[in-house]
Amino acid sequence: MPILDLCAKSKFSRFCFGDPRLITDANTVYSGDAAIDQLAAMVEGKGLLLELPGFNNSDQNAEASFATIGRNLDLRKMYDGAVKLGVLWPGRTAAGYCLAEPSARATADRLRVIIQKLKPAWTDLEAHSLGNLVMLHANRDGAFGVRNMISCNAAVGASALDPDQGYFTAVNSIKGKCLLVYSRNDQVLGRDYRWMGSVPRTVWSWIKTKTKVGGLGEQALGFSGPAHPELVPSNVVRLDATSWCLSHGGARDASQLYDAWQGIL
Repeated sequence: MPILDLCAKSKFSRFCFGDPRLITDANTVYSGDAAIDQLAAMVEGKGLLLELPGFNNSDQNAEASFATIGRNLDLRKMYDGAVKLGVLWPGRTAAGYCLAEPSARATADRLRVIIQKLKPAWTDLEAHSLGNLVMLHANRDGAFGVRNMISCNAAVGASALDPDQGYFTAVNSIKGKCLLVYSRNDQVLGRDYRWMGSVPRTVWSWIKTKTKVGGLGEQALGFSGPAHPELVPSNVVRLDATSWCLSHGGARDASQLYDAWQGIL
């Protein structure tokens, strides 16, 4: 699977942005404008599936995830003839979700600039964990031209898709469906996201606005599903994976995920 790498190539790789690099299946590397030109030629007139991993992954772990997803899709002949593209972004930080979230939003802005230079037949997005913030923020105004979204174990707030929150339009604007996979057995989201991401973010918001807005320690969308299911866009297809997704990355190699994914195509 080709990879679009947005990280700096230094000892701070995965911490800092660099010029975009395209690594092809043949392991040929293109950098800067040449990477964008080559990617444009690769996807023109074809379907495009972007795969967005979470934060705090090494290159090796992210690439292993891309390979697992690609293998499962190929077994089911899903996305035959389309370009499947993994995206590496600089979200690796020991400081937790709070510092990774600004990087995710900056990644989304950079990705918008790149993808809007391409001419694919259609674009689908698959995201895991904090990669969901990249996905939603990139399409926050519906300008990304997305067909389908596949949201796995989303490390964003459970109310993120409510009409009065930031990402209702990101999903409501897409042409197809948003498959939303969540699991109450995902303790990375049930514990780490809630207390290392949601709590500090909420406290900081209170300090800035002097107003108590929202609950302390909001659950993650990928843990509990939508806080208000009746308010989310009608094209959201909820998949409660609690019985079979027993870890943060447990859906990645599960047949139930790909059965549901195939069902929205």
